[in-house]
Amino acid sequence: MNSKKLILEKKYIKRLIITTILIIFVATCEAFIMAKSKELMETYIKLNKDKSVSDYLSLVMFSYFLNIIEPIAITVFTFYSHKEYGISSLYKIIFSAIIGLRILNTILKFETSSLFYYLMIILYIIYLIILLNAPITKRKVKNGLF
Repeated sequence: MNSKKLILEKKYIKRLIITTILIIFVATCEAFIMAKSKELMETYIKLNKDKSVSDYLSLVMFSYFLNIIEPIAITVFTFYSHKEYGISSLYKIIFSAIIGLRILNTILKFETSSLFYYLMIILYIIYLIILLNAPITKRKVKNGLF
């Protein structure tokens, strides 16, 4: 593998990690604000009379986990497997579809009054663009499926 492709691959990994960190940061800020918001908690308890504060906090944490799981999984997979297997067009198709569905899911939440809603959409779109612009560096694998 020539050095130009290796440099492109390292830049790609760095961009992927930075975008993932930004997604985690924004999702963490959103979860922290939602968990500390007395108004949101009271509204949740008012609408769900049989629920408690711990149920509300569990919901916030579950939502937080769902916001960050895809980018973390994709980034960790890419970080540990790109040296041995490279990046193929199948990688780009599958992971772009996963992030595309995450963008659609985020848009369909219609939380238009929240700044974090727009930041998450923008960051996921940036993440998708990074995935689509990944350099294809497929490598030969002995006894593998690729």
